[in-house]
Amino acid sequence: MNKKSLLVTGTMFSLLALSLFSCKKSDDATPDPEPPLVVESRPLLDSVVTIAADPIGNEATAFRYNTDSTQAADIYIGSEGNQSGNFFLYINKQMTRYVFSPTANIKDSTDGYACSYDTKGRLVIINPDNWANRDSFVYNDANQLIRKYKFYAGDIQNSDTLTWTGKNLTKYTAATRYYGGTENDVYLETYTFKYDEKKNPYLCVPASTLFYAQDKSRLSENNVVEMNYEVRNGPTRNTKYTYTYNDKNYPTSATYVKTGEGVADNGTIRFVYKK
Repeated sequence: MNKKSLLVTGTMFSLLALSLFSCKKSDDATPDPEPPLVVESRPLLDSVVTIAADPIGNEATAFRYNTDSTQAADIYIGSEGNQSGNFFLYINKQMTRYVFSPTANIKDSTDGYACSYDTKGRLVIINPDNWANRDSFVYNDANQLIRKYKFYAGDIQNSDTLTWTGKNLTKYTAATRYYGGTENDVYLETYTFKYDEKKNPYLCVPASTLFYAQDKSRLSENNVVEMNYEVRNGPTRNTKYTYTYNDKNYPTSATYVKTGEGVADNGTIRFVYKK
Protein backbone atom coordinates (compact mmCIF):
# COMPACT_ATOMS: atom_id res chain seq x y z
CA MET A 1 0.00 0.00 0.00
CA ASN A 2 1.45 3.41 -1.01
CA LYS A 3 1.52 5.87 1.88
CA LYS A 4 2.55 9.48 2.40
CA SER A 5 3.50 11.23 5.58
CA LEU A 6 0.71 11.19 8.15
CA LEU A 7 0.08 13.68 10.92
CA VAL A 8 -2.55 12.52 13.38
CA THR A 9 -3.53 14.41 16.48
CA GLY A 10 -5.09 12.80 19.54
CA THR A 11 -6.27 13.77 22.96
CA MET A 12 -3.71 13.95 25.74
CA PHE A 13 -3.22 10.86 27.86
CA SER A 14 -5.45 10.43 30.91
CA LEU A 15 -6.44 7.55 33.17
CA LEU A 16 -9.95 6.64 34.13
CA ALA A 17 -10.71 7.99 37.59
CA LEU A 18 -10.58 5.51 40.45
CA SER A 19 -13.59 5.10 42.70
CA LEU A 20 -12.56 6.11 46.21
CA PHE A 21 -14.44 5.23 49.33
CA SER A 22 -13.99 6.48 52.87
CA CYS A 23 -15.30 5.24 56.21
CA LYS A 24 -15.92 7.34 59.30
CA LYS A 25 -15.14 5.92 62.72
CA SER A 26 -18.07 5.42 65.05
CA ASP A 27 -17.95 6.57 68.67
CA ASP A 28 -18.68 3.13 70.07
CA ALA A 29 -16.24 0.34 70.75
CA THR A 30 -17.17 -1.79 67.75
CA PRO A 31 -14.21 -2.88 65.61
CA ASP A 32 -13.31 -0.74 62.64
CA PRO A 33 -14.60 -2.18 59.36
CA GLU A 34 -12.15 -3.63 56.90
CA PRO A 35 -11.00 -0.98 54.40
CA PRO A 36 -12.80 -1.38 51.08
CA LEU A 37 -10.93 -2.85 48.16
CA VAL A 38 -10.17 -0.23 45.52
CA VAL A 39 -9.86 -1.77 42.06
CA GLU A 40 -7.95 0.17 39.44
CA SER A 41 -9.82 0.63 36.18
CA ARG A 42 -7.98 -0.35 33.03
CA PRO A 43 -7.47 2.72 30.81
CA LEU A 44 -9.11 2.55 27.39
CA LEU A 45 -7.02 3.20 24.30
CA ASP A 46 -8.23 6.13 22.23
CA SER A 47 -5.72 5.71 19.42
CA VAL A 48 -2.30 4.38 18.50
CA VAL A 49 -0.25 6.50 16.08
CA THR A 50 2.86 5.29 14.24
CA ILE A 51 5.25 7.75 12.59
CA ALA A 52 7.94 5.93 10.60
CA ALA A 53 11.24 7.10 9.17
CA ASP A 54 9.95 5.72 5.88
CA PRO A 55 6.59 7.49 5.33
CA ILE A 56 5.13 4.32 3.87
CA GLY A 57 4.93 3.02 7.45
CA ASN A 58 2.85 5.91 8.81
CA GLU A 59 -0.52 4.83 10.16
CA ALA A 60 -3.00 5.23 12.99
CA THR A 61 -5.74 3.16 14.57
CA ALA A 62 -8.62 4.75 16.48
CA PHE A 63 -10.73 2.69 18.87
CA ARG A 64 -14.42 3.06 19.68
CA TYR A 65 -16.30 1.62 22.64
CA ASN A 66 -19.82 0.90 23.79
CA THR A 67 -21.15 2.40 27.03
CA ASP A 68 -20.18 -0.81 28.88
CA SER A 69 -16.56 -0.46 27.64
CA THR A 70 -16.78 -3.39 25.20
CA GLN A 71 -14.96 -2.65 21.97
CA ALA A 72 -17.31 -1.33 19.29
CA ALA A 73 -14.84 -0.76 16.45
CA ASP A 74 -11.32 -0.07 15.34
CA ILE A 75 -10.73 2.38 12.52
CA TYR A 76 -7.52 2.16 10.50
CA ILE A 77 -6.20 5.39 8.96
CA GLY A 78 -3.53 5.21 6.29
CA SER A 79 -1.01 7.92 5.45
CA GLU A 80 -3.03 9.00 2.42
CA GLY A 81 -6.12 9.41 4.55
CA ASN A 82 -7.68 6.14 3.43
CA GLN A 83 -9.76 4.47 6.11
CA SER A 84 -11.18 1.04 6.84
CA GLY A 85 -13.00 -0.29 9.85
CA ASN A 86 -13.77 -3.41 11.86
CA PHE A 87 -17.04 -3.34 13.78
CA PHE A 88 -18.07 -5.66 16.62
CA LEU A 89 -21.70 -6.29 17.59
CA TYR A 90 -22.78 -7.73 20.95
CA ILE A 91 -25.60 -9.30 22.90
CA ASN A 92 -25.14 -9.22 26.69
CA LYS A 93 -21.45 -8.25 26.30
CA GLN A 94 -20.79 -11.26 24.05
CA MET A 95 -19.65 -10.51 20.52
CA THR A 96 -22.12 -12.01 18.06
CA ARG A 97 -20.94 -10.48 14.78
CA TYR A 98 -17.81 -9.01 13.26
CA VAL A 99 -18.21 -6.71 10.25
CA PHE A 100 -15.55 -5.22 7.96
CA SER A 101 -15.99 -1.97 6.02
CA PRO A 102 -13.49 -0.69 3.42
CA THR A 103 -14.68 2.88 4.09
CA ALA A 104 -14.82 2.80 7.93
CA ASN A 105 -18.59 3.22 7.69
CA ILE A 106 -20.56 0.23 8.93
CA LYS A 107 -23.25 0.95 6.32
CA ASP A 108 -20.68 0.14 3.63
CA SER A 109 -19.71 -3.21 5.12
CA THR A 110 -18.69 -5.89 2.64
CA ASP A 111 -17.97 -8.88 4.86
CA GLY A 112 -19.80 -10.14 7.92
CA TYR A 113 -19.02 -12.98 10.31
CA ALA A 114 -21.19 -14.74 12.89
CA CYS A 115 -19.65 -15.85 16.20
CA SER A 116 -20.39 -19.04 18.17
CA TYR A 117 -19.35 -19.92 21.74
CA ASP A 118 -18.81 -22.99 23.89
CA THR A 119 -20.45 -23.59 27.27
CA LYS A 120 -17.64 -21.65 28.99
CA GLY A 121 -18.38 -18.54 26.96
CA ARG A 122 -15.27 -18.85 24.78
CA LEU A 123 -15.35 -17.92 21.11
CA VAL A 124 -14.94 -21.18 19.18
CA ILE A 125 -16.25 -20.58 15.64
CA ILE A 126 -16.36 -17.61 13.27
CA ASN A 127 -18.56 -18.20 10.23
CA PRO A 128 -18.44 -15.77 7.28
CA ASP A 129 -21.75 -14.88 5.69
CA ASN A 130 -20.93 -15.60 2.06
CA TRP A 131 -17.94 -17.95 2.03
CA ALA A 132 -17.36 -21.67 2.40
CA ASN A 133 -14.61 -21.21 5.00
CA ARG A 134 -14.84 -20.86 8.78
CA ASP A 135 -12.43 -20.30 11.67
CA SER A 136 -12.29 -22.62 14.67
CA PHE A 137 -10.55 -21.84 18.01
CA VAL A 138 -9.14 -24.17 20.69
CA TYR A 139 -8.15 -23.15 24.24
CA ASN A 140 -6.06 -24.55 27.09
CA ASP A 141 -7.22 -24.95 30.70
CA ALA A 142 -6.18 -21.35 31.40
CA ASN A 143 -8.59 -20.19 28.66
CA GLN A 144 -5.70 -19.09 26.46
CA LEU A 145 -6.04 -19.53 22.71
CA ILE A 146 -3.67 -22.31 21.59
CA ARG A 147 -4.92 -23.39 18.14
CA LYS A 148 -6.72 -21.68 15.30
CA TYR A 149 -7.93 -23.54 12.23
CA LYS A 150 -9.36 -22.15 9.01
CA PHE A 151 -11.51 -24.62 7.12
CA TYR A 152 -12.38 -24.25 3.45
CA ALA A 153 -15.03 -26.56 2.03
CA GLY A 154 -14.36 -28.99 4.87
CA ASP A 155 -10.56 -29.07 4.51
CA ILE A 156 -8.05 -27.37 6.80
CA GLN A 157 -6.46 -24.48 4.91
CA ASN A 158 -4.67 -22.78 7.82
CA SER A 159 -3.43 -24.28 11.07
CA ASP A 160 -2.00 -21.88 13.65
CA THR A 161 -0.36 -22.82 16.95
CA LEU A 162 0.07 -20.46 19.91
CA THR A 163 2.59 -21.20 22.69
CA TRP A 164 2.30 -19.44 26.04
CA THR A 165 4.77 -18.85 28.86
CA GLY A 166 2.74 -17.76 31.83
CA LYS A 167 0.43 -15.00 30.63
CA ASN A 168 2.48 -14.07 27.57
CA LEU A 169 2.38 -15.50 24.07
CA THR A 170 5.98 -16.41 23.26
CA LYS A 171 5.58 -18.22 19.92
CA TYR A 172 3.04 -18.10 17.12
CA THR A 173 3.26 -20.49 14.16
CA ALA A 174 1.03 -20.00 11.12
CA ALA A 175 0.88 -22.85 8.59
CA THR A 176 -0.92 -22.24 5.29
CA ARG A 177 -1.58 -25.18 3.01
CA TYR A 178 -1.36 -24.35 -0.65
CA TYR A 179 -4.71 -24.89 -2.33
CA GLY A 180 -4.77 -28.33 -3.94
CA GLY A 181 -1.36 -29.19 -2.51
CA THR A 182 -0.21 -32.04 -0.31
CA GLU A 183 0.57 -31.96 3.41
CA ASN A 184 4.14 -30.96 2.53
CA ASP A 185 3.05 -27.97 0.44
CA VAL A 186 2.84 -25.61 3.40
CA TYR A 187 3.86 -21.97 3.78
CA LEU A 188 5.16 -21.77 7.35
CA GLU A 189 5.55 -18.50 9.27
CA THR A 190 6.90 -18.29 12.82
CA TYR A 191 6.73 -15.34 15.21
CA THR A 192 8.60 -15.34 18.54
CA PHE A 193 8.16 -12.67 21.20
CA LYS A 194 9.98 -11.23 24.22
CA TYR A 195 8.28 -8.96 26.77
CA ASP A 196 8.77 -6.30 29.40
CA GLU A 197 7.10 -6.47 32.83
CA LYS A 198 4.72 -3.54 32.31
CA LYS A 199 1.00 -3.41 31.50
CA ASN A 200 -0.28 -4.09 28.00
CA PRO A 201 -2.84 -1.43 26.91
CA TYR A 202 -4.21 -3.60 24.09
CA LEU A 203 -6.02 -5.86 26.57
CA CYS A 204 -8.91 -3.39 26.45
CA VAL A 205 -9.41 -4.15 22.73
CA PRO A 206 -9.26 -7.97 22.52
CA ALA A 207 -11.63 -8.18 19.55
CA SER A 208 -9.02 -6.54 17.31
CA THR A 209 -6.50 -9.30 17.99
CA LEU A 210 -8.54 -12.22 16.70
CA PHE A 211 -8.14 -11.65 12.98
CA TYR A 212 -4.46 -10.83 12.41
CA ALA A 213 -1.48 -13.08 13.16
CA GLN A 214 0.95 -10.32 14.07
CA ASP A 215 -1.51 -8.91 16.60
CA LYS A 216 -1.90 -12.10 18.64
CA SER A 217 0.81 -10.95 21.06
CA ARG A 218 -1.61 -8.23 22.15
CA LEU A 219 -3.49 -10.92 24.08
CA SER A 220 -0.48 -11.07 26.42
CA GLU A 221 -0.19 -9.50 29.86
CA ASN A 222 2.89 -7.45 28.99
CA ASN A 223 4.34 -5.45 26.09
CA VAL A 224 6.49 -6.90 23.31
CA VAL A 225 10.09 -5.66 23.38
CA GLU A 226 11.34 -7.91 20.59
CA MET A 227 9.64 -9.82 17.79
CA ASN A 228 11.39 -12.22 15.42
CA TYR A 229 9.66 -13.27 12.22
CA GLU A 230 10.79 -16.17 10.04
CA VAL A 231 9.45 -17.83 6.91
CA ARG A 232 10.56 -21.39 6.28
CA ASN A 233 13.03 -21.30 3.37
CA GLY A 234 12.49 -17.55 3.29
CA PRO A 235 13.38 -14.26 4.96
CA THR A 236 13.92 -13.52 8.64
CA ARG A 237 13.14 -10.16 10.25
CA ASN A 238 13.50 -8.57 13.67
CA THR A 239 11.72 -5.70 15.41
CA LYS A 240 12.80 -4.21 18.76
CA TYR A 241 10.75 -1.80 20.89
CA THR A 242 11.76 0.61 23.66
CA TYR A 243 8.94 2.12 25.74
CA THR A 244 8.26 5.16 27.88
CA TYR A 245 5.70 4.51 30.64
CA ASN A 246 3.39 6.55 32.84
CA ASP A 247 3.15 6.25 36.61
CA LYS A 248 0.62 3.40 36.21
CA ASN A 249 3.12 1.33 34.16
CA TYR A 250 1.26 1.71 30.86
CA PRO A 251 3.24 2.80 27.78
CA THR A 252 2.73 6.32 26.49
CA SER A 253 5.21 6.05 23.62
CA ALA A 254 7.71 3.70 22.04
CA THR A 255 10.52 3.68 19.54
CA TYR A 256 11.09 0.71 17.25
CA VAL A 257 13.76 -0.57 14.89
CA LYS A 258 13.06 -3.09 12.12
CA THR A 259 15.87 -5.04 10.47
CA GLY A 260 16.16 -8.08 8.24
CA GLU A 261 15.84 -9.23 4.68
CA GLY A 262 13.78 -6.81 2.62
CA VAL A 263 13.05 -4.40 5.48
CA ALA A 264 14.88 -1.61 7.31
CA ASP A 265 12.88 1.00 9.18
CA ASN A 266 12.50 2.78 12.49
CA GLY A 267 10.02 5.14 14.05
CA THR A 268 7.87 6.09 17.00
CA ILE A 269 4.54 4.91 18.36
CA ARG A 270 2.26 7.07 20.50
CA PHE A 271 -0.40 5.60 22.77
CA VAL A 272 -3.32 7.94 23.48
CA TYR A 273 -5.88 7.02 26.15
CA LYS A 274 -9.50 7.99 26.68
CA LYS A 275 -10.15 10.75 29.21
